[in-house]
Amino acid sequence: MGEAARGIRRLPACASGGRSDPRPRAIRRRPDRAGGVANRSATVIGLSNVFDASGDLESAWLGGAAAAKALWGQMPVVSYGSGASLDAARQAGFDSIGELVVWLKAPSSL
Repeated sequence: MGEAARGIRRLPACASGGRSDPRPRAIRRRPDRAGGVANRSATVIGLSNVFDASGDLESAWLGGAAAAKALWGQMPVVSYGSGASLDAARQAGFDSIGELVVWLKAPSSL
């Protein structure tokens, strides 16, 4: 197992089917200090909730992406962000591809 993959802890979840793996993985660079959550579809790795207690978010993004790729291979890593986290992701080499759109379906009245 590669250096980046050593910090990965599997979370219990449902079984995956096909090539996608919807089960999230806790990616921890330093236990209780830095990490994130990753999941995989058939075509991309999703990375979210990236944090670093010391404030080094750029390293947290780099480490999270490396750990996820060590687990699932060389696939594109996608995410979302704002503020300091988005700035750190850009500094770590992530590119913006567009605005995030959130859809909400209002509850229907019965």
